[in-house]
Amino acid sequence: MAKKMSKNQTHQDTAKADKSKGTLVNALEFLRTMHIDWVLERSLEPGDIDVLKAKVNAGENGTEWASWWMPYVRVDGNTANGIAWGISAPIGGKFIILRLVEHSQVKATLRVYASGKGILTGVEPVVKALLGRGDIKQWTDEDTAALL
Repeated sequence: MAKKMSKNQTHQDTAKADKSKGTLVNALEFLRTMHIDWVLERSLEPGDIDVLKAKVNAGENGTEWASWWMPYVRVDGNTANGIAWGISAPIGGKFIILRLVEHSQVKATLRVYASGKGILTGVEPVVKALLGRGDIKQWTDEDTAALL
């Protein structure tokens, strides 16, 4: 006999499945609009930590990470109430992780490397909305060629 699932369980299972998919993106322009692209270029200095109002924690392998919050800003420049970016970066720079959080739930994650290449994962409608911004574009062969 099949187990009957509630609507909530089905929605949770769908959200988990959506989060497992990843889209390769060029996120450099997006980081520039947030004024945090410099994190990919160099190490974080103590003054940077103060300006970002970041907390520093040691990771599992002993690497120090800085983490801070930024409000989500729409393309039109307005902030979205109840939505923010939880941002983490190793003190040594060259990598950044952004988690889009709505009411304590992570809706999308964007991992960006020094090249600007990123992996965007999350709930499908949220990922589509982020890709529709214009400053986050899918990674192309031209992006790869520019790295060579």
